[in-house]
Amino acid sequence: MNQLWKRAWALVGFGRLQTLSMVTFSQGFVAIAYFVQMAVLARILPIAEFGKLATLLSVANVMEAAVGARAAETALAAFAELRLDDVAGRNALVARLLRIDFAWSSAIYTLLALGVLGYDYMRGTNSHWLLVLMVGSWFAFPWGTLKAYLTIYRGPRVFPAIEMSYAAAIVLIGLGLAVLLGGFGFVLGMVFAAIVRSVQGLRQSQLSLRKLAGETPEDRGVTSRRLWWFGLTGTVRSGLMNFAQQMDVLLLSAAASPTSVALYRAAKTISGVSQRFTTPIWFVLKRHIILGSRADAAEASLKLVLLASLGFAAIGFVAIPLVIWLGDPIMGLAFGQNYRAGSGALAWLLIGAWTLYAVTGWSSLFGSVANTRLTVIGLYVLQIACFGTVALVRGVDHVSLAFALALSQVLVAGCFWVLLARSRRARRAAQAAAG
Repeated sequence: MNQLWKRAWALVGFGRLQTLSMVTFSQGFVAIAYFVQMAVLARILPIAEFGKLATLLSVANVMEAAVGARAAETALAAFAELRLDDVAGRNALVARLLRIDFAWSSAIYTLLALGVLGYDYMRGTNSHWLLVLMVGSWFAFPWGTLKAYLTIYRGPRVFPAIEMSYAAAIVLIGLGLAVLLGGFGFVLGMVFAAIVRSVQGLRQSQLSLRKLAGETPEDRGVTSRRLWWFGLTGTVRSGLMNFAQQMDVLLLSAAASPTSVALYRAAKTISGVSQRFTTPIWFVLKRHIILGSRADAAEASLKLVLLASLGFAAIGFVAIPLVIWLGDPIMGLAFGQNYRAGSGALAWLLIGAWTLYAVTGWSSLFGSVANTRLTVIGLYVLQIACFGTVALVRGVDHVSLAFALALSQVLVAGCFWVLLARSRRARRAAQAAAG
């Protein structure tokens, strides 16, 4: 235990404390910006239009996650296999990945756009908001590779500027245009923000596009077969994970009124603060999560991850009952008196979000780099199946779906803990055999 506390103290040494402060400030800014944008949109838009916008944003997020996951998952896994001092191999791999990203995103979004246009033609609908959001997602095509590059080679200090620029663009441009053009103005602001994030990612990575354009792609130990395997499994995993995060809003929008969607979206916005609040710690611990999931000698890193989880569990035990008790006034104060009815959903959403994104906040990155990639995919399938079964039994309204989502999140969080324990036992057995 003494050693554990010494390592925990080393984690919060001056340099790390400075990094944590920067990340915490940026994440706090992003959380406040997100909360402000949703609260302002709820007040300036008719409740039905706010519900429509929330649905379209969920659809666009699932699309972007599914398409962009190939880049993020492939790059993260591929960079983890390179030597840190192999600069030439790193640059060649970045150039290769960005070319694949461009071709992949262009092809997929072209097919999706043709599908949406065909649906509009046959059904007489108008999906121009969704098409514009897809354009913004296409502009984000370099972000997956750049984010992995920054995580492995530059560290967490480079992210605050990118995240704050992205959030500020959405608030200033998106809400400004929303005042003038309604929900469509906010959609245009999202496109502009996507461009800002891609440009900032290139700037913070300190990569030269001109130099990358001249790089000759090489395998450097990462074969094309492995790249496509990382991309395939990563796309499926990330697509399922992000669908699991949006499936409640999608189902509610299909089976209930826009008013119910608006109430649910408001409650989910407040519960999402828990994820924003805990993200800085997991962000700083990214390298420890990677080591704890893959390396042979990673027991110290794993202990730091477990210590953070224990701390968040203790905080949640104290704070969550208080927030649930004050649910009605919190909803009314944040979004207006019309949204107080959403407090019933808030209680369940907060429990599920804290369990999965705070106490088990390491699970997302663990799923990206763990060797048991197919097992992780199976966990998200199980979560979706659990949610669908409970929703079918209890019916579709904003409270029952909140309960179904919370139950599925607690289930998948428990499964990740079992998977982590199994990988830890297997690593110890391998070390004992080797020793």
